[in-house]
Amino acid sequence: MSFKSKCSMAIVSILIFTAIIGAPSYATVSASATLQSAVLEQQTVDAPLTSVTPTMITTTVPSSTTTTVPPTTTALWAAATTTTSTTTTTTAPVVLASSGVVTAGDSKANCIYLEALNGVLTTTELSAVEQATGVTYDCIEQFADADPTWSDWVSPWPTGTVSDGWDAWLAASPDHQLVLGLNLVPNSVSPSGYPTNTGWEAICASGAYNEYAVTLARNLVAVGAGNTVIRLGKEFNGSWENDYVGSPTDANYASELANWIGCYRNEVTAMRSVPGAHFLFDWNPNTCMTSIPLSESYPGDAYVDIIGADFYDADCTTDGSAESEGWNKLYAIDSSIENSMSGMVAFAKAHGKPLSIPEWGLEGKDDTAYMNGIIGIVKTDDVAYQSYFDCNCDNITPLGPEVPASTAAYRQAFG
Repeated sequence: MSFKSKCSMAIVSILIFTAIIGAPSYATVSASATLQSAVLEQQTVDAPLTSVTPTMITTTVPSSTTTTVPPTTTALWAAATTTTSTTTTTTAPVVLASSGVVTAGDSKANCIYLEALNGVLTTTELSAVEQATGVTYDCIEQFADADPTWSDWVSPWPTGTVSDGWDAWLAASPDHQLVLGLNLVPNSVSPSGYPTNTGWEAICASGAYNEYAVTLARNLVAVGAGNTVIRLGKEFNGSWENDYVGSPTDANYASELANWIGCYRNEVTAMRSVPGAHFLFDWNPNTCMTSIPLSESYPGDAYVDIIGADFYDADCTTDGSAESEGWNKLYAIDSSIENSMSGMVAFAKAHGKPLSIPEWGLEGKDDTAYMNGIIGIVKTDDVAYQSYFDCNCDNITPLGPEVPASTAAYRQAFG
């Protein structure tokens, strides 16, 4: 999410986590060759969530929604026309996938981040956004990136209890997928405040944390979330993240980054080893960051299924929007910034990976130049999924009446 959202989302997440019963605590694991080889061979590391059965799920979320276009939206469509001196013609819709499973290809799946008050997914909230957008969402995004301890990390809160609606939604259709933002380690291992939170990368790279990754994978598979898209170590190039790797000006940058990559590879390998796991790993830097070149921090094609780029309607160099400075300026920023949105698109193509836009949104006002720019990327490039950040928080505006023109364009393209 955008830098301004980090603190508020972290506070909400911590409040949610403290209210949820986590998995049993784990003892600190020592790094040894014996342990590393045994991690992937052991039959059980932690008891999976076998107590979660379909009979326990009491909240039912419909797998499809019949949507009626409200009069206000119809009026907006009528207004979105191209006019000449003699004739008014309606632009033909750019029809893109409105639902469907996220794959490691050009699946163009439409996902959404929902505010989920107090962490609870409700039919009311989901139906409201589906009514506004015309999209039946098979993919919902959430965050488990402020986990206090390993016991929380291995049992992410959306799937760790049956009372908050997430398990019911997953069970309602085999096509339902969770996109999960997840740090490489919990906060107790990497407390906030770089560079005081360094040292864990080398331990993780040694394989000492592999068993937690195995347990996490088993727990997700056990609750029907074996097809989760995992944004592992998301926005690692942002100083607001607890597993931030620093910048090239730091004394231990090279070794720290190498160990971070080793940690990422270990956890991906461990999670993929679990029977029933069909996770997709989305390597997801934040755009508009100059400190860490993409080529230096990329874990390698074998460990990445999707390359993600978070991209809000705010130029990090000017704070301007696409409306105020033009789409091309926002898209390319500056040729010296490798991970501009244009740079991320090029990087994904160079590695033969589909792009994702895990977080995008309007920062406070209607902007059809930005909306149409995102639609153009999804239409033109190989895009696994895009997920609008539909949160009425931190100046990020949800789709609906506050941004009618942008909502009409979104609905026309994706609905």
